[in-house]
Amino acid sequence: MKIFCLGAAGKISRESVLDLLQSDKPTRVTIGDTDEARGREVVAWLADDRVDFAQADVFQTDQTADLMRDYDLVMDGTPISINHESTLCIARAGVHGVNLNGTGPEFAFHDAFV
Repeated sequence: MKIFCLGAAGKISRESVLDLLQSDKPTRVTIGDTDEARGREVVAWLADDRVDFAQADVFQTDQTADLMRDYDLVMDGTPISINHESTLCIARAGVHGVNLNGTGPEFAFHDAFV
């Protein structure tokens, strides 16, 4: 399973990725974040050959959706304040997504996912 982890340079996503990697199910985990230096630090900290980095900016909807398109799942750990933008990227990519902070605004995108 290929998993794209948005906002994974942050603490919640980083720990979630660490948990994911305890399983042999993920074949590729991409740390997606706007901050390349912090994202690459997370990749180094995880020290797992299945993990790589991609610069992703949810305000660049089409480009970020293109990055996600070939993944099985997007794990969204971006700040609550940009849930609208991150959820829109996931919907446009046409992949399954899980929001780690689950505040509810993503329900407005129900029709985009069905």
